[in-house]
Amino acid sequence: MRWLIVALVMLLLGGLLGHQWGISDTPDRIDRLGPLGEGSDVTPASVADNLKNSTTEARPRLELLDGLRFDFGTMKRYSTDSHPFRIRNAGTAPLRLNMGPSTCSCTIGELEETELAPGDVTEVKLTWTVNALEPKFTQMATIYSNDPNQTETRFMVTGTVVDTLSVVPSDWTIGESTSSEPKQIKATVYSFDPRPLAFGEGRWLDPDVQKLTTFNAVKREYDQERDGAYVNATAVYELTIDIAPGLTQGPFQKVFRIDYALGDEAAKMDMMTAGRVTGDVTLAGSRDFDPARNVLSVGDGTSSSGEGRVFIRVSGQTRAAGKLKILRVTPENALEAELGEPRRGERVDIYPLVVRIRPDAPPGTRRAGLNKADFGGVFLGLEDSDEEVVRIPVVFAIP
Repeated sequence: MRWLIVALVMLLLGGLLGHQWGISDTPDRIDRLGPLGEGSDVTPASVADNLKNSTTEARPRLELLDGLRFDFGTMKRYSTDSHPFRIRNAGTAPLRLNMGPSTCSCTIGELEETELAPGDVTEVKLTWTVNALEPKFTQMATIYSNDPNQTETRFMVTGTVVDTLSVVPSDWTIGESTSSEPKQIKATVYSFDPRPLAFGEGRWLDPDVQKLTTFNAVKREYDQERDGAYVNATAVYELTIDIAPGLTQGPFQKVFRIDYALGDEAAKMDMMTAGRVTGDVTLAGSRDFDPARNVLSVGDGTSSSGEGRVFIRVSGQTRAAGKLKILRVTPENALEAELGEPRRGERVDIYPLVVRIRPDAPPGTRRAGLNKADFGGVFLGLEDSDEEVVRIPVVFAIP
């Protein structure tokens, strides 16, 4: 019985102490709602007003008036330009600003003011010097603020790097074409120099190619649709290089040199031009044909029979002149050839050719291709002419 009395006393004491602590903690919360109690004039609306007034604090708010990014458009290499970004304090307390780091020493940020009263506006000026080797640049600079929702803000500047003259395209090519076809290269030159631009002679450094070439440079007006990326250009020229038929077959790696002047200053530009010149008649592969040596292998050298296959592509003036035919095969006592009907395309005809070892070929006959005389051959011409159009070197060995 005694322990029950003790427990009841302890429970009563705990309840009294908890009630007292609750009363001591309540006034803070009551004060935020209003004076609650009998006869109080507190209403739901006044409770909401009291809460709003007690929780609203004066604080700054950073507002960007011009966005975070600016495109300079085109800038000449090693030139310098700047752009201001405007910031307004849209808050109710002073806005403090500090300049942070930039992504490159070529980008410098400057703050006009470091503290703004509510409603005030200032500028962050980013100055950018074009040192980039790439055709495009992107750099950023950072400012820090005491806006609790935007403590760090990054501004970005972008643009396109150009030299005093910009040539589009910068990589010239004649592609892959036949020696009997005329060729044309077209390019646009944009000047970013205030001095007048004038073009002189344009020429290939290879005199054999230059004999076939004419060059023309024509000035035209800037056109927003065509030239939008080069908005700061001071002059625009169209270049045209025409090459007559007759280029030597093979890889084309040539330099075209252009004389020009900016005001009284004379200069030159060299444009490397690539491509490949083929004949009207070319050979296309099979496992028997070696394109590196341009040689057809017939048989495997272990049998007195065998054949080799190759495809003959005909284009250009030769295609227009008529169909191919076999003129002769050498050695005629060891080889024979069969030319199939062409498969005609829009610009190219493709003939299948099979070269075989004759059943009655003399044993021991061989052509190993060790020198110019050590080849067999198939000679092709046009139907209405005995003039040779192409010769296909052949190697073989008859045991």
